[in-house]
Amino acid sequence: MPTFDVVVVVYAPFDVRAARLARRSGLSREDAAARDAAQMPLDDKVALADFVIDNGGAEVNLETQVAHLWDELVARSPVGAPPGDA
Repeated sequence: MPTFDVVVVVYAPFDVRAARLARRSGLSREDAAARDAAQMPLDDKVALADFVIDNGGAEVNLETQVAHLWDELVARSPVGAPPGDA
């Protein structure tokens, strides 16, 4: 099994995920529920995560969380910012 330095989980409530699937893929709520049930439960994913990002709200909130996560990961990096970020 592969190992990772960091595990990030991006989550949203089921109603939000189902609505997005309906818009993007035309899936019914029942099909979205079946797809959701076939995956690892979200609570289990969150329990395994080093960082959790809430994607249940406005896009600006997501962008802010991702920017903070990026800053945290860069600060933890032994080499600092990746090339091109200087």
